[in-house]
Amino acid sequence: MAVFAKRYLSYRDEPYGKRKPLLWPVYVHRIMYPAERDSGLNLFQRAVLGLLRANCQSWREMADLLGMHPEMVLFILAQCNGNGWVDGLGRLTDSGIVLLEKGEDQDVAFKSGLMFQDALSGALWPRISSDQPELVPLQDSGNSPVFKPNRSSGKDFRPYVLRARTAMPPELSPQEVLEAYGAYRLDHFNANQLYGSQDLPERVLAQGIEFMAEHPEPMYVLTWIAEDPSGAKPWQLCDPFGIRQQVPWLEKTFLEILQRDSRLVRELAWITGRPEPERQSIEEWMQSMDQAIDMELLASHAWACRQDLVARYYSSVKRHLLMIEQGLGKHALDATLNDAQKLCEAVCQWIIREFKPDMGIFPKVTNLDPSLNRSILRALELPLLTPDVASTLAYQNLKQVRNALEGRSQSLKAMLFGAVLSTLEVANHPLRKIPAEELAFEQLLVLADLRNEASHASGKEFNKDDVVRLGEFALGWTLLFKDWM
Repeated sequence: MAVFAKRYLSYRDEPYGKRKPLLWPVYVHRIMYPAERDSGLNLFQRAVLGLLRANCQSWREMADLLGMHPEMVLFILAQCNGNGWVDGLGRLTDSGIVLLEKGEDQDVAFKSGLMFQDALSGALWPRISSDQPELVPLQDSGNSPVFKPNRSSGKDFRPYVLRARTAMPPELSPQEVLEAYGAYRLDHFNANQLYGSQDLPERVLAQGIEFMAEHPEPMYVLTWIAEDPSGAKPWQLCDPFGIRQQVPWLEKTFLEILQRDSRLVRELAWITGRPEPERQSIEEWMQSMDQAIDMELLASHAWACRQDLVARYYSSVKRHLLMIEQGLGKHALDATLNDAQKLCEAVCQWIIREFKPDMGIFPKVTNLDPSLNRSILRALELPLLTPDVASTLAYQNLKQVRNALEGRSQSLKAMLFGAVLSTLEVANHPLRKIPAEELAFEQLLVLADLRNEASHASGKEFNKDDVVRLGEFALGWTLLFKDWM
């Protein structure tokens, strides 16, 4: 096997307790950046105010030009307004103009640094460094280098080397760089608030980032797998830079590696002191399954964790599907249908909260009126409202729909009606942006009807394949909204 790199970087100290060193392959980009000046504006505020000065008044256009999420632009505009740099009409104030000119009149000091692109996933790490602390191996040992950590310990150590999968990293977009830098600053700020600055690496402050070379350099960054000090998880993957305790942006890739690397799994078994899977009892297996699901949710779907109800039912559906796969739990089929519907209802609740319509424009009707409902649905002009879907939803009582819009739990069909009503006058609504074939409201209605059969003690025996298909559909349907959550 060819050696990926023979240069090794180390940015943090060893963690306490049981631990295993790990060499993570990266592509290192050398960058040049103008050091942030003390003008009172950060990078994002300066960019938005500069566009306002250039007569760009639309926040949607700003988002497109800057490669930022529209909600981020609105947040920055609100900050600028609160600081008196922008007036209520979205125009620069005199103080805003002064701040921009103050920053522009200052001499710019340029610095050099490093950014890190994952050689396994291709993603840009939310980390920047102004230095390059290299580890020198004790011997040229090819794919298995040996190091001496420090003078005090005097013990050699041999890290576990992860194999790079990406031959050449994909080209980075300006948006990726901007998002990585923003995430880095946020992580550093939060860590400073929690732990103070004395134990943190110096924060890199940049007004802009330019890449100095056409191609990055392959290297390894040292990190550690260690005991979770909180005891909440069997182990933790340490931040290679010592800024955060956990690194969700690495854990997804790490979990994928564990699925195909039995040797690394055995290393984790040593750290956790837990039995290997073949020696586990059913209870132990279920506990480890729960932990794996929680880790996946944290690593792969961190967005769901911001919505407690969504996260709860997402984990529950995953758990039921695993039990069905293993032939465990005689009630797993019914439970899967129930929680799959609850998951979709939770997503609808989030949609309604996030895009809550003006309740005053809806008729206060107490009786069922399918004709009126069809007219309302037709006026929304949504591709997802196929004739069959609209016909089914038209038989929902608007009183129940209003209850859903007011935050009260209702049936899935009523929640779906409320969710589509929330699209009124919202051009960027996910139900307008996501393709109708992916939203697949027809499948949601099938799930609702099948679950209703189960709840009415019909005695019907459900087909395993149908239940698994609908459970997986509910998980996939939830993922459609991750960019908005």
